[in-house]
Order: sequence, then C-alpha cells, then structure tokens
Amino acid sequence: KSLGAYIQATHPVIEEVIYWQDSTSPNSTERTEGLKEELPTQKIEGIIGSVETVMEKVTSFSSSGRVCLIMDTGQQVSDYQAYTSRGKDEPIKSYVIDFSDSILVAIDREEIEAAVFQDEYSRGYQSVYQLINKGAENLVSIPEISIINQENLFSKELEPLLFPHNE
Repeated sequence: KSLGAYIQATHPVIEEVIYWQDSTSPNSTERTEGLKEELPTQKIEGIIGSVETVMEKVTSFSSSGRVCLIMDTGQQVSDYQAYTSRGKDEPIKSYVIDFSDSILVAIDREEIEAAVFQDEYSRGYQSVYQLINKGAENLVSIPEISIINQENLFSKELEPLLFPHNE
C-alpha cells in the first residue's frame, strides 16, 4: 500500500497536500508525480524551504482544514514538532517518508499520522542476491513498503521490522 492510497483511504476529505521536499532527496520529483497519480482529485504542491515557509504555505493553502503535510526526513519532523509546540499553528494531518526511532515515538504520541517504512536491509540483501545470481530464473522480488501508524505500530507482523533487537 502506498502513502497516497493510505491518505485516500483514511482521510478522503483531504483536498490539498503539501509535500515538504528535502533538497537533497534524489527522487522528490518522482514522489510528487506519484502522489498526483494516487490522489488525482487533490491539489498537490511540492515545496522546499524552512518550517516557517512550509507552515506559511499550509495556512495560506486552505482555510478549510482539509490539508495535510508530507515530509521527507526525520529532521523535518523535528522542525515541525518544535514549530507546532510553540503554539503558532494547530498541528495538521502529517506524514513522513522516512523511518527512525524518533518517528516511531512521534507516531505513538499522535504527533504525526503515519510513516512510510521500507525494509532497507532486505532491499539491499535482495539486490545483492539478484546481482550475484544475474542469470537466475527465479529472482527474488523487492519487498513492498509498509505504512506505519498508531494502529499497527506495535503489531506482531511489523515487530521484527521495526524492533529487530527485541528478539
């Protein structure tokens, strides 16, 4: 399940999406285009800048409250949390395309709605396997992404991926 599909399923009233792009992200254009495909009825705008710039855009984007923010990095999440904790703006539906322990804490505290988790270890392992076995007929498929939210944060299914040291 993709982030766009998750947003569509859980918050169909969202009309506008701000994608706060990290200037160092190599594939932010592809992510923006993917969001536009998955959320065809929503207005989607990519923006690069400080948290103040982004939040100014969020407040001017819509007065209906039907806006959400997608972030690229854990640092953006920290900046967003610091900004909203100062009481300047109400927190909005927020998502992140990244993974770290601090993001798990933010999901648990309901400071962000969800995060995209990609099992990078398995991706790397399987990519090397495919390179070594280039001619093999049965190539291993790269795993799908998982959407982590408060409902499945501590699920048995995701525990080995999110908390591998608990075993």
